[in-house]
Amino acid sequence: MASQQASAARSEITAISIVTALCLVGDSFLYVALPLHWEEAGLGSLLEVGLILAANRLVRIPLNPLITWFYTRCSCRTGIVLATLLAIVSTAGYGLCQGLVLWLLMRFLWGFSWTLLRLGTLFSILRVSTPDTLGYLTGINNGLYRLGSLGGMLLGGILSDTFGLQATALFFAGVSCLAPFFMRKIPRSESRDRQKNCPDQSLNWKDVFASQPGPVLWVMMTAFVVAMTYQGLTASTISMLLEDHSHEQLLFLGLTLSAATISGGLQSLRWIWEPFLAPVFGRLSDGPLGRCRLSALAFAFGALTLFLGAQDLSLAGLCAALVVVLLAATLLTTATDALGNDAALLSPNSRIFLSAFALFTDLGAAAGPLLAYLIIALADVSLAWIVTGLCLAVFAAYWWFHPELPRLRSRSPSREAR
Repeated sequence: MASQQASAARSEITAISIVTALCLVGDSFLYVALPLHWEEAGLGSLLEVGLILAANRLVRIPLNPLITWFYTRCSCRTGIVLATLLAIVSTAGYGLCQGLVLWLLMRFLWGFSWTLLRLGTLFSILRVSTPDTLGYLTGINNGLYRLGSLGGMLLGGILSDTFGLQATALFFAGVSCLAPFFMRKIPRSESRDRQKNCPDQSLNWKDVFASQPGPVLWVMMTAFVVAMTYQGLTASTISMLLEDHSHEQLLFLGLTLSAATISGGLQSLRWIWEPFLAPVFGRLSDGPLGRCRLSALAFAFGALTLFLGAQDLSLAGLCAALVVVLLAATLLTTATDALGNDAALLSPNSRIFLSAFALFTDLGAAAGPLLAYLIIALADVSLAWIVTGLCLAVFAAYWWFHPELPRLRSRSPSREAR
């Protein structure tokens, strides 16, 4: 019976992760194609491109409480179906719309879609997991859904250069239409027998934070710092580090690769290994070493890799350093999500807790580029990486010396987080 429940849980999270990946392709290709083909979109400048790429993150911040309220009244399947429809509409809109206003509207729709997907996934993992499988299921999700980023970026650049931005957007909208075929593993209704996690709908964020026995603020700030580092700072400055080596040449199959090409290729590597590495690391965090100690080791590794990337290396040496930076990103993202889910299990309202957790993640992702470019304006990109590495070192020390979060020792995989 337990093995059947574990298999069903794995199948459900795998299905949700694949649906998310199929929805994500349209967003991911924009980061490669729009800065080069913005005139096809009817935009007036690169400043408008930056606004469009940031718009979906900005809209997610006020949406988190709204989507949390939505999931108290509707199943996760309902939210994911709605998210899929919005993803298809927004991606198709990239191919049909012209001008800043309509593009912003499409990006707002995608921000709505992503918030539904992200929170629906977190709530589903919490519902179907046990304390011994929570890290593993988190790793499966983190590993699979980023395949959408891999496909969107790799194919998006090639297709947009060949067929144009609009045709590529319509193609990815068609790809997103495959998502409903994977939804049969997602239950239509969800058990209501675990009211512990939402006993009082009148609880607000302040109540949940005050009553949480674990280190709530540190869990939230961990989400903030990891997102700031890997969704914000490194993603927006890797190409700048590589540009400093523009006098050097890196050849591949007889072709000289540009900084942008190398940056895109290196960042794609993460999404190739993540489906395999993230579940393994998640399983390790479920083991005897414990989530906190393993997270501390991941933070220490992340800090060392950032210090290494900030050194004056040759182009080949820098590329090797960036690979381990991205490896640390996989480990820390998985560890952070598992820590957040552990803390949510102890909360009187796990959905409000995870809504706050997602909000801190979005804030970190938005703050990363701002912090990076502020430091770069005062000094250089290497200092930005060193400062961020010091932040990771602080969290490594905290989680190493902090006792493990209490775990629920017996919990049915059918628990419901609503």
